[in-house]
Amino acid sequence: MSLPAPAVLKTFVTAGGGFFGGLLMSSIFSSSPPESAEQASAPMPPPAPSAPTPVSTPAAAPVVDVATTTTMPSNLSQFFVPSYDMTMETAWKNVVAKDTNVDYTPNGATAQRIASVTPYFPFKGIPRFYDIGGFLKDPEAFQMAIDVFVERYRDQKIDSIVGFDARGFVLGPPIALALKKPFVMLRKKGKMPNAITGSEYSKEYAGNDSLSIPRGSINKGDRVLLIDDLVATGGTLVAGIELVKGMGGIPVEAACVVELKFLDARKKFKDNNHDDVPIWALMDEEILTLDGLADPSIPSEGYVDDGESH
Repeated sequence: MSLPAPAVLKTFVTAGGGFFGGLLMSSIFSSSPPESAEQASAPMPPPAPSAPTPVSTPAAAPVVDVATTTTMPSNLSQFFVPSYDMTMETAWKNVVAKDTNVDYTPNGATAQRIASVTPYFPFKGIPRFYDIGGFLKDPEAFQMAIDVFVERYRDQKIDSIVGFDARGFVLGPPIALALKKPFVMLRKKGKMPNAITGSEYSKEYAGNDSLSIPRGSINKGDRVLLIDDLVATGGTLVAGIELVKGMGGIPVEAACVVELKFLDARKKFKDNNHDDVPIWALMDEEILTLDGLADPSIPSEGYVDDGESH
């Protein structure tokens, strides 16, 4: 039995609907009923001496001929192959597999779609404070952002995902659920019981802070992915990396939606002996051009940055 290539299954299931999908599937995978045990064991009668008489044969199961049918594009015939050694389960997984044509490269098409709804505002004395709340309220863009990280780390050997207080708590859990990995919170000092607190680090806008991680959340040798919304100077990520390494974990990568490259967090990593941990970001300031105060579609009347750290 030859099995159609996955693209055909996808065409019938997603485009043809239940009727045509069912017709194709029943046509391909139907077979004649098996003979009963009595029929199988009964001896065949000897041939009659007289001239053979015409014998009618049962009609074959209907097969959709995509090369000649007037209801389907003729070029679909290319997807039928003479022999396709694939189980039904594997074929189905290929049908519903993610479209590999999606552009998940940094600053690529997907990044630009997300950046188009990610505004910046003057905030805490910073001229451009990027607000991921813009894409969080756009379900399509939010899903795209999660999909980027899920696809990037799906085939990597990740044991757990660590998210930073607070916006890393928004991004990390859906990624962890999709990858079926534990999620670990890195919280600000004094916010979590039974935790280990790391050393202080300086923030890009004002003051110092420190992070805590739950005891026993990372085992020695665990491969850990660190997730945050944005990397600026790199101080927060360095603090998280030190906690993970202090528990015997192996930081695989520091992943963010946004990297402000002009602040050179990578130098901070190197200066603190963490240049073995790569930074990966979906986008940078080059494509983040949505001015939250100037764009008329964004309500901002009455907003004034007081310049104070909060």
